[in-house]
Amino acid sequence: MKSIIVAPDSFKESLTATQVADAIAEGILAVNQNIEVIKLPIADGGEGTLDALSGLIPCTKIPSLVTDALGLPMHNHFLLASNQRIAMIEVAQSCGLAQIAPNQRDPMQATSYGVGQQMELAIELGVDEIVLALGGSATNDCGAGLLQALGARYRDKNGQEILVSGGNLCQIKSIDISELNPRLAKTKITLLCDVTNPLFGKAGASHTFGSQKGASAQQIDILENNIQHFAVLLDAKFGKPLSNIEGAGAAGGIPAVLIAICNAQLTSGIDYILERSEFSTHLQNADLVITGEGKIDTQSVDGKALSGVAKQAMKAGVPVIALAGSVTCDVNSLNKIGITAAFSICNQPLTLEQAFKDTSENLKRTAENVTRLLLC
Repeated sequence: MKSIIVAPDSFKESLTATQVADAIAEGILAVNQNIEVIKLPIADGGEGTLDALSGLIPCTKIPSLVTDALGLPMHNHFLLASNQRIAMIEVAQSCGLAQIAPNQRDPMQATSYGVGQQMELAIELGVDEIVLALGGSATNDCGAGLLQALGARYRDKNGQEILVSGGNLCQIKSIDISELNPRLAKTKITLLCDVTNPLFGKAGASHTFGSQKGASAQQIDILENNIQHFAVLLDAKFGKPLSNIEGAGAAGGIPAVLIAICNAQLTSGIDYILERSEFSTHLQNADLVITGEGKIDTQSVDGKALSGVAKQAMKAGVPVIALAGSVTCDVNSLNKIGITAAFSICNQPLTLEQAFKDTSENLKRTAENVTRLLLC
């Protein structure tokens, strides 16, 4: 074995994709220093996308002071490509679940306003394109807050302006975009997505993701009605039917306003990352790919990072080993997308806290064992 590509996603709440790749590489090289290890940390458009892109594209961090999903001030950043006029923004960092304690999550009050603040700053810097990574949102406001930060005005039946959130979209009777930043219309918007859920319906934003964002069953019904109400307003004003667009339900419906007003384009997050990492080129000389994520489950085989890696490797005839904290997906499902075998890195019963603490060492040990097995 001469060459191994190490292309993992992050292990959420434990290690970034870059740290995971470093740990796996250390385990491989502990067995044989002569193996070429190509580290390509990945993401699928959700949490960790900026980390992955920062290792693939020469770029600069642009600091920004924005509001989080619940309207509290927070220091943040986005990336500005050094040789291109492209800004890269991650929703998970601007209005993400990770910034809010589980007992404080409230999609009725949450807003995507902070994402719009970052977009406004990027536009003022004169970028030609904004790449928006959608996953990990704590919001369910259909992107109305984002658009408000860019200059949109919403008014109720009495003509009073509304500060929008997921819980009050039904109060909006008119949308005024006359004060939108004029540069927005000239800016290409690319949306990196890791799901295919529509905007509303049983598979839509509210019913699929509302509970993990803190919504009760009753609130999910309210959020669903609110999104449908807002979608009707968008369709009437901009002539863009949104009900059947795959992926429009990502990030609490953020794609909806950007598709309706900016002709934003949805694309697979993992495909975008793999293209920029020149993954297909590296596969030509690779003997093995090692990938991984915190938990391998049924979602892993449907548009997520692991499935994107495995499918490309399978086309190239390169075997794939996956490592994870836990593996709950049926092995046959993994084989079908190109994953040869999957291993849990935990070798004894552990609390979640201990598993997070020991992730790096467990990755090194498992990668070393896998490498010894393959070389024997």
